[in-house]
Amino acid sequence: MLLADHALAILEEAENWAWPVTRHLQASGQVGGKFKAITPKLLACLIRESEKLGGSVAEEFWKELGECSPGVRENVQKLKVTPLVPSMNIIDAVFCGQEIDKIDFTPVFKMAQEFFTHLIIAFNNPGGRKSPVPGSVSDVIGLSTNELLELLEAHGDYGVRHQASLRELAFRRDGVTCPFTGRLLRRIPSNRQLPGITSRVAHIIPDGIHTDPEGDILKCIATFAGSSTRDLVAHNLNNIGNVLNLTADYHDEYDYLLWGIEASEDDTGNVRYIYRDFFTGISQMSTNDGHEIKFGRGLEGEKLGKGPLPALCNLALGVRRVMKMSGASGLVSQIEEDADDTGLPEFFLPSEDFCRIVDAKLVLNGGLYDMN
Repeated sequence: MLLADHALAILEEAENWAWPVTRHLQASGQVGGKFKAITPKLLACLIRESEKLGGSVAEEFWKELGECSPGVRENVQKLKVTPLVPSMNIIDAVFCGQEIDKIDFTPVFKMAQEFFTHLIIAFNNPGGRKSPVPGSVSDVIGLSTNELLELLEAHGDYGVRHQASLRELAFRRDGVTCPFTGRLLRRIPSNRQLPGITSRVAHIIPDGIHTDPEGDILKCIATFAGSSTRDLVAHNLNNIGNVLNLTADYHDEYDYLLWGIEASEDDTGNVRYIYRDFFTGISQMSTNDGHEIKFGRGLEGEKLGKGPLPALCNLALGVRRVMKMSGASGLVSQIEEDADDTGLPEFFLPSEDFCRIVDAKLVLNGGLYDMN
């Protein structure tokens, strides 16, 4: 924790530095400059949230900072042996004998860009279906809960039938009303003769991140929130622990990262879920920040875990907090708009391809952007 505090002290000071040009962001356009400007705050927010989640972003920061010059590496090693340095003296301790304006901070910027691309951008790519699951798969309602769970295992992670099974399991776990508004949700979306309003299956962790053959996204998740959370994501991305049924408006605003769910578990295993709204004044939702969300009210609530997995809720919440506090949301919006030249709607674009587009534009083609 002390080394994390030291890292935050350095990054706070770094917000006022005239950063030297780095090889990694030499693009002539505005995106490179904008990204460089938010880098200290982005890394600071990543470290703060990572410490809450049991991650190791602070350790990664010190590793990459040490790669910036042999002298800095030596000073960092000394600091790790004797970390009891007052925060006011941390700059002198780390950069002793160095000229800051001559240090190549490329490794630090590259680290920030990896998290920006494979965590922030990836979580802005929800993937999956935007429309309700069609009524042709309403036969899943007649299956038992065990049969639905077996169906999920037997038919892989994706497809219409799989999403319909997740929807039905979420109804059986949480009940047929919206956990936020209490409004009745229509169990078969396409049957408008049934009472209630249309709902959508929402994924706590966006299922669009499944396209990750190189493992970059999962690697960032492991550093940000710990290997156990990474494993939960890998094994539960399209299972009942990662979904809930929402009205269309709440679903859309969740995809836009305008709100999140904070989950806390007591010693007896009971979980308390809290609604967190980060963009008051932008979000149109009627739920107030701090409102307790009641899951597990369905007939099979006990059997299906009483609610989404707490670790997944808190991971998604941490990413949203980084977006809000670092100022990265504006940069993300601009990049997503410019990604439209792929000819595909953003939400149908596989995460791997989307991240490659962002990588290429952010690092190589900054001149294509005009952020002013």
